[in-house]
Amino acid sequence: EYVSRDGDIIYIRSLQNSECVDQFIVAVHHGYKKAMYESLTIKFDQSIQGVYPNAVVPIAGLIDFFRREKKLSIEGKSYDPNLQAILTPYELPTHKENLSHALNKIWKFQNGSDVYEIQTAIVNELRRTDVFAAGVLEGIEWSINEIMDNVLNHSQSPCGFIMGQLHKSSKHVVFTIYDAGIGIYNSLKGSIHAPRNNADALTMCIKAGITRDKKVGQGNGMNGLFSLVQEGSGRLVITSERDSYVYVNGNATIKT
Repeated sequence: EYVSRDGDIIYIRSLQNSECVDQFIVAVHHGYKKAMYESLTIKFDQSIQGVYPNAVVPIAGLIDFFRREKKLSIEGKSYDPNLQAILTPYELPTHKENLSHALNKIWKFQNGSDVYEIQTAIVNELRRTDVFAAGVLEGIEWSINEIMDNVLNHSQSPCGFIMGQLHKSSKHVVFTIYDAGIGIYNSLKGSIHAPRNNADALTMCIKAGITRDKKVGQGNGMNGLFSLVQEGSGRLVITSERDSYVYVNGNATIKT
């Protein structure tokens, strides 16, 4: 068990995979819905080693959501800046000086200027840190920009969260983008594409030209990202509500 609750204290013991997120949601839900706590405290285990985007970015976004929408007090403190950023993500312009080392940080973005500055900083650091084949960084930059724009244009959430990492040993660039918005199905269900359910919307969203409104976007962001992952033999996970679209090793599955 990676995340558990004892009274009004939520204990986090690991942040190495997305299962932490599900357990965190359960812990918070039971704390404020069932036990009726109005304030929760997060305590990080001292044994936590790796901090991975697919765990910490959604948790940071969920904490922001529960504070903002549910008026729930969630506090905590860690002397490790990577853990403290889960509770207080980096923002612009407050943390503008941190853009020189934008990787391995959870960033909160709220407008187009934030998107431009953060994705530019991430790509510039990748360029300084390692050597990439022609076109790879341009593809990563375009994809990050498109998905961050999707959050602002379609999610109906006032903000989004992103974190990028470079794993030199395995030659992988990893990033997670999260929002606590209406979800892909709710965004598309009123469009001409009219997905039947959430799983259908997840399968549909990676196809070219799929968008809620052509006046807002052309629907090429998710498709472009998917094409980049395909070409690079990478891994893509798109989660909306309780379902996930998972593409790895050339195979696509829907997990519910």
